[in-house]
Amino acid sequence: KGDTIEVQTQWTHEQFTVLVRDNGTGFTLTDDVRKGVGWWNITHRASRINAKVKIHNGETKGSSIELTVPLTA
Repeated sequence: KGDTIEVQTQWTHEQFTVLVRDNGTGFTLTDDVRKGVGWWNITHRASRINAKVKIHNGETKGSSIELTVPLTA
C-alpha cells in the first residue's frame, strides 16, 4: 500500500517539466491500458501542446509519470 506522492516541477527557458512519483504498487502498461480512455486523454492533451509523456515503473513498487512541455517554438 502506497502512502506517499511527490510532485516536482522544473522550469528552464526551453521547457517545463512536471514529475509525479508515488510509492504504491505500480502498474503494468499493457496494450489494454494504452487503449484506455484515461491514457488516451493524457497522451492526446500532451500531443496538442507538443509535450512528451514518460512513464517509469519501479522494480519493486511505485511509479512515476513525467510530462515535459517545450517552451520554445
